[in-house]
This record gives sequence, structure tokens and C-alpha cells, in this order.
Amino acid sequence: MIELKDASASLTLQNVVIDGAQYSVAAENAAETDSIIKAANGGTIELKSGAILENNKAAQFGSGILANNGVKITMEKELERLRNLRRD
Repeated sequence: MIELKDASASLTLQNVVIDGAQYSVAAENAAETDSIIKAANGGTIELKSGAILENNKAAQFGSGILANNGVKITMEKELERLRNLRRD
């Protein structure tokens, strides 16, 4: 859904709910489309107050956030930041 292209990219979310709506894709496309946020080449992700990722299914990788290659993730302290995320 949201992709950070390289190590210089950054994303800050606050007071927003991103609902994956139980979205599912065919296995051959899963690597490109199944995480709500994909940061496979570095970058910075900040989830601030009121930012919620929910209701997403992943065929193979992170259903909420796929983060590789030195991605920095910061989440403000709240219990319900990631809800109902699963891998099938």
C-alpha cells in the first residue's frame, strides 16, 4: 500500500487509521503488495499518536510493516498501534 523506495525516504503517520480490509492477493504478487508499509531498502518510519495499522493479511511477509536493510522504526507508546494483522 505504502512503499518507501530507498534509505533517504521517510514516513510519519499521526491520527490516521489504515485499514487493510482483510485484503489478500494471489501468491505470485504477494511480495509486492501484501504489507501495509513496505520499506525493503532502508528509510525511516514514525508511527505517532493515533496512527493505527489494522486488518491486513499477508501471504508471505510482514502484514503490518515489512522492514529490511536498516529501516528505523519509531512508535510512540500506545498499546493498540497494530491490530488484527496476520500472515496466512
